[in-house]
Amino acid sequence: LPKNSLKNDICFFFTKVSEMNEDGEIASTVHMDPYAVLNVDRDASELQIQSSYKNLSRTFHPDKQPPGESREAAQEVFVLFKNAQEILTDPVLRQVYDDHGNEAVRIVKMSIHSTDPDALYPMLLKYHQLNKRKKARDYIQKSLETSGIERSDHKLQVQTTIELPCSTESTVFLGEGSETMNIPELSGASISVSSTTSSTSKWDMTVGVSNEIDKGKGRSSGSIGIGYKPQQGTQIRANADLSDLTRFSLGTTRTLANHTIVTATARSIPNSRKVALSLISHRNLWRNQLRGTWALGLGSDLSMHYSLLSFTTLWADYPAITTKINLGVNPFPIKLSAKHNLDGDTHTGLISFGWGPSGIELKAVLSRAITAYANLSLGIKHATHNGLTWLIQLERGTFTFRVPISISTIMSPAYLEKILYMSFLTYLLDNVIGEMVSDTSKFLREDNIENMTTNFDFHKTQDFAEQQVELMKATAKLNMEREEQANGLVIYQARYFVEQGLSVDVSTQLQFWVRNGVLQLPAGSKSHLMGFYSLLEPRAKIKKPWWNKWANSKNIPSVPQLCVRYASGDSTFEITIQDTDALFLPNDAAVVLGKRDRV
Repeated sequence: LPKNSLKNDICFFFTKVSEMNEDGEIASTVHMDPYAVLNVDRDASELQIQSSYKNLSRTFHPDKQPPGESREAAQEVFVLFKNAQEILTDPVLRQVYDDHGNEAVRIVKMSIHSTDPDALYPMLLKYHQLNKRKKARDYIQKSLETSGIERSDHKLQVQTTIELPCSTESTVFLGEGSETMNIPELSGASISVSSTTSSTSKWDMTVGVSNEIDKGKGRSSGSIGIGYKPQQGTQIRANADLSDLTRFSLGTTRTLANHTIVTATARSIPNSRKVALSLISHRNLWRNQLRGTWALGLGSDLSMHYSLLSFTTLWADYPAITTKINLGVNPFPIKLSAKHNLDGDTHTGLISFGWGPSGIELKAVLSRAITAYANLSLGIKHATHNGLTWLIQLERGTFTFRVPISISTIMSPAYLEKILYMSFLTYLLDNVIGEMVSDTSKFLREDNIENMTTNFDFHKTQDFAEQQVELMKATAKLNMEREEQANGLVIYQARYFVEQGLSVDVSTQLQFWVRNGVLQLPAGSKSHLMGFYSLLEPRAKIKKPWWNKWANSKNIPSVPQLCVRYASGDSTFEITIQDTDALFLPNDAAVVLGKRDRV
């Protein structure tokens, strides 16, 4: 089969399977926001909800559409806001959605017609009829935990790192030794495993263990940590490192309103009564064009232990350049690095330079996604004190496997030739692997099925939104003509966009909701509104033009915004809001652009 045909067929199959619920019905509304679908506030009354539902019914009822695709699209939309209306007019389902979301609503609705008085829905309905909403909230919380809906709060996350340092210096494999081995020999090993779990939304616990073997000597250590979140944006953490030199620490991390992250920690110093204090801060600067980090470590006697200052560029169309200056953190006080895309979003390159009293360090690494979850990195490193090292690393989720192979010391013969040879070998292997993973057979791999389905769902959601807009155009046009005659609210241009990203014209969608010279959109992401779709969905398969091949794939995504230019009364205005802000037009905060008949 042709590559694209095979990919689309597989995507379609797995998408349809993933949409089926336990009763074999299409669960296409699992991720909807019923408030956004009906365009009502969170505290909307039942009368307001029913009024919005009736208005939508007049526009989207399938019987009012001509036969064909438009009727099918109207049917899908009708089911969407019908489900929204059912949730928001049922006090039980509305409370369940407000507290736990759509998946919990689906669980509760499974017992909505049950004749068993002890079933989930009848019990919740009983509490509501007795006006015991808190009892109902506690009951649903316990029931959902049993059902596994809150499993994210109980999920055990395991992180594993294995490193196997090897050497070829005593073999004939690019070395100068006299032995006849043709593979690198193992010179050590290290493994570390840590697991994190939480019993409630505020508490979590981490347990870790590491073992290391170097030159025949072994070393083991363990760690345990407990974290507590007293409120949103604040975490308190206590840790104990259990080894030959036991250490304890207590720290707190706070996320401020301007997204600055500050961490303060106090640590014990082994075999000493002194305490080490550290303060670390991260924040974005210059309108999110630069990320800055600084850290300072002091002893309780005010002696400096270490310091760090780091800046990383966040330009969307250029490499991410990092500059680090440190004292006491690592042997290289000055480090420079650049990281950028080489081809699409799945292939990156990194080069770095470090300078210190012990010499210099140069490193070049190519990293490629070989599946939806796994990355393979190949590179070389030159260091004055260690010589040439070939770097191999495989990452899959929270599992990391490293094999650094020591090729040659800096004093060995033909050292420069070995650097050139290993550089060419790394580049060649990276390209071979790239050709292998781009083959059609990769679409059959289990790791890529979810990635393909996600990208397929993004385009499916976009197409669904565009179908909704087509159905909204007639009503929006009538609204505009009516508002023009009354000198009321007319949407000239509305743009839903992400900085340096996607941009969508939503003028029709907003004009559709104008009533009697007023437009009101509830707080919450506008991506859930009729005719909108998320601009932050993964788009891994979208190819970038060749002139943009150096774009940085790791830049922090911007928050979507909504910019509206409208006329009301005798003037024209413009206003821009964040994605989750409520919108009310006309608005006193809007900028006046001029007279209505001149702008």
